[in-house]
Amino acid sequence: MKLLKHFFNFYIDSSIHVSLSVCCLQAMIMIKYCSSINNNLLYFTFFSSLLAYNFIKYFKFIIDNYNNISYKIKVIIVISIFSFLSAFFFTFYLSLYEIVLVSFAGIITFLYAIPTFLISNYNLRATKGLKIYLVALVWTLITVLLPLQFYKDLGLLFILLIFIQIFIYVLIVIIPFEIRDIDIDDTRLSTIPQKIGIRNTKILGFIMILFFLLIEFLKIKLNVIDNLSLDIFIISFLMIFLIINSKKRQSKFYSSFWVEGIPVLWVLLLLF
Repeated sequence: MKLLKHFFNFYIDSSIHVSLSVCCLQAMIMIKYCSSINNNLLYFTFFSSLLAYNFIKYFKFIIDNYNNISYKIKVIIVISIFSFLSAFFFTFYLSLYEIVLVSFAGIITFLYAIPTFLISNYNLRATKGLKIYLVALVWTLITVLLPLQFYKDLGLLFILLIFIQIFIYVLIVIIPFEIRDIDIDDTRLSTIPQKIGIRNTKILGFIMILFFLLIEFLKIKLNVIDNLSLDIFIISFLMIFLIINSKKRQSKFYSSFWVEGIPVLWVLLLLF
């Protein structure tokens, strides 16, 4: 049991779970709206996401503690190097458009983690009120726009609607993390719970879920899709449940596993 717990901790801490979630969100888009499933693109998304998250989480720590890092961090470094090599390999399967989009998302990720003179030695992550929207933007770029050439003939309107819908989805699922970290985050970040409180943040989350659902109805009205999918309602109710039960003192895995794992369930719903 103890060994299983250590493995599970490593699974979360090494960013494998969050990378799987990004990959599954992209897979969900492909299953529902694309003419085919591009496995090479999914592999690239998984490995590049794993590399990006570990870079954000551990780069500064490794630089500051280069001569005194644990075995666990060393293994994560090895995994990250393997992810870099794998992502580089699958880059050769990307189109020019996909490479340009990935490069743009990569620049945002780099500036998110590394301070630059443009923002007075603060990285974009530390810029007041910006963090949650940058995360949502990068997730949406990768999951919605990266498979662009594989969409069925649904037009620009569909792309815009699904982009907004997934952007809202990512903002919603970040809320439990923001609530968890309200006392940990620097007040200069000006996160949503820091600005309006936990109760009002949850209300805002419920409003965003309503807009998430309304976009689905709008797709039908504009003949983008034929009918409502059951998965949308299941995911919406799950997000409501998770936001209601979000609190400052939550288990390590509440947000990092259950909330982050919603796209995994989403794909399973579509498959089974």
